Amino acid sequence: MKKFAHFFFWMILSFALQAETPSQFENSLEQKFVKIPETSTFICVWKTRVSDYKKFVAKTGRKWPSPEFKQTANDPAVNISWEDAKAFCYWLNEEEHASGKLPADWNYRLPTDKEWSQAAGLKPVDELTEFSGDDATAYPWGKNWPPPPNCGNYSPHLQVDKFPYTSPVGTFPPNKLGLYDLGGNAWEWCEDIYNRSADYRVLRGGSWRVRQPMDLLLSNRVGNQPDLQLSVYGFRLVIETPKPPEPVVVPQTNAVPHQFIPKK
Repeated sequence: MKKFAHFFFWMILSFALQAETPSQFENSLEQKFVKIPETSTFICVWKTRVSDYKKFVAKTGRKWPSPEFKQTANDPAVNISWEDAKAFCYWLNEEEHASGKLPADWNYRLPTDKEWSQAAGLKPVDELTEFSGDDATAYPWGKNWPPPPNCGNYSPHLQVDKFPYTSPVGTFPPNKLGLYDLGGNAWEWCEDIYNRSADYRVLRGGSWRVRQPMDLLLSNRVGNQPDLQLSVYGFRLVIETPKPPEPVVVPQTNAVPHQFIPKK
């Protein structure tokens, strides 16, 4: 009987924790987050913007070189290294934990390669090569090449958008999860090392400069040094939240329950 009580306690607690966890979240920078399916992780619907990163630079004094082109406040912040992006996550965690905006057991970080694939609608694979995901033929807009007009911000050679460099986030249609610019605009740093090399970190999504079919595949992944700042490199935040406890599985028993027979 105690085993069954224990099982029901954890089952009720699991449902309660899931019910308490919202499906969306908005932070102090007015960044909007949605849940990645089949995970306890939230992902920002757009890349970290110039306006977001400027606040971090103003507070911390971190050096941030300007790109060779003009940007609006809503363009993705570029010239960002992996180390810069990690420092931004640390700063925002400190700020929002102190203010109470972010729950104490929630934390900002970069997405893992696997989470990025899941957010893009791909099923992750165990063995990673230059591709990550179960579909090596899918582009952000579908299966066909070349890309249709206004499907994203890519190289001017493709003639699909009016922007020669970066574009404001949210300009082009989102994917099914509501995420913008998973293809183009700026490459996105991920947490992972690239192909077991501690000297490189994973980048996903392409940028305003890419034009080759392989570079635009959703499953495409590249790697570069974590301290490198380029005008095609940016990042997107995720929020890691606690996983709900798994219910305790009580083994079945063949014991016949005692049957009460009233005395005559």
